[in-house]
Amino acid sequence: MLARLIGWFRLLVENFASQAIVLAFRMATAILLIRSLSVDDYALVTIVVTATTFIVTFSDLGVTEVLGYLKRLAGSSTKSFASSVSEVLRLRTRLMFIGGFLSLGYCAIALTAGDFDVVDAVVCSVIALPSAWFTINAGIRGYPLKLQSRFTELYKRECSQSCFAS
Repeated sequence: MLARLIGWFRLLVENFASQAIVLAFRMATAILLIRSLSVDDYALVTIVVTATTFIVTFSDLGVTEVLGYLKRLAGSSTKSFASSVSEVLRLRTRLMFIGGFLSLGYCAIALTAGDFDVVDAVVCSVIALPSAWFTINAGIRGYPLKLQSRFTELYKRECSQSCFAS
């Protein structure tokens, strides 16, 4: 019983520590961006971050959580589960492109309402799509670690991915 409590406490500490490191890194990056960019450039960054967040959210909509169910169905067969992971990644990639198209419209409307032109909207979408793809890919590739209760390795991967994406 005590060993199980220690394990849960360690997991809790690792989770909080990794999230705190990621949050601190993102805050420091945001402060540096705010201080170093002009107002127009910061507006572009804000629109890209909003578009990327929309694309990632639109491409998921619970699809990644289906992997838990598929893992239970696959049982100990790693080959069938690996094909499930690749199918979910393929589905999320398709949804990413649909979300990217919608995001292009958002960028065009948001930027043309200001002092920006359509080229800026295209540049924002070109930046947002690869950012969203890296986030989606890292999430899908890390999800099997979560299902295998390999949380320390998962948190290290999330931290390195978040540092790379920020």
